[in-house]
Amino acid sequence: LTLAPDAFETVAPLLTEKFGRPASIQRSVVQNRMGAKFDQLVYSWRRSGGLELTYQRYAGNLDTSSLYFGTSEDRRLLNDAGTPENERRKDL
Repeated sequence: LTLAPDAFETVAPLLTEKFGRPASIQRSVVQNRMGAKFDQLVYSWRRSGGLELTYQRYAGNLDTSSLYFGTSEDRRLLNDAGTPENERRKDL
């Protein structure tokens, strides 16, 4: 799900209220082409059964935030998609 970065200050507390304190909060600085710097925040929640929720203030550019919800199975399928076919066959 993509959102406007301006929504981060509203949505992050709502997610924290719903899912509890994040398992991790990563802080960094991102910079645009003109050299302006912006505070980046990435909140991650992990739940039983391999569920993961990640909310990123800036995702790929300064105009987009990202809210990701996935399962361990989703991540396995995504990893398999990037594995060459002959590597996957070794598991058969």
